[in-house]
Amino acid sequence: MKRIQAEYPFEDYWLYVVMHKGENRRMANLVKKNTGSAERITISYARYLMSALLKRFLTKEEHVDHIDNNSLNDTLTNLQILSPE
Repeated sequence: MKRIQAEYPFEDYWLYVVMHKGENRRMANLVKKNTGSAERITISYARYLMSALLKRFLTKEEHVDHIDNNSLNDTLTNLQILSPE
């Protein structure tokens, strides 16, 4: 598994992109750099991409939707943010 420097706002983390077979989607495993602990965040890869695009953390109320309903199509043009409203 290859580690990649994560983009802002996750710049203090290494990014590992893994496949979640049960949900048939990519996940972003983010591991904190330069710490003695194994601090880790796991989010959907689509959520990671939208956070990097918008240069901010998404709120818990914001959900990333795949427009074409294909959870493996993580191209930015296929992603949109939905909220309960």
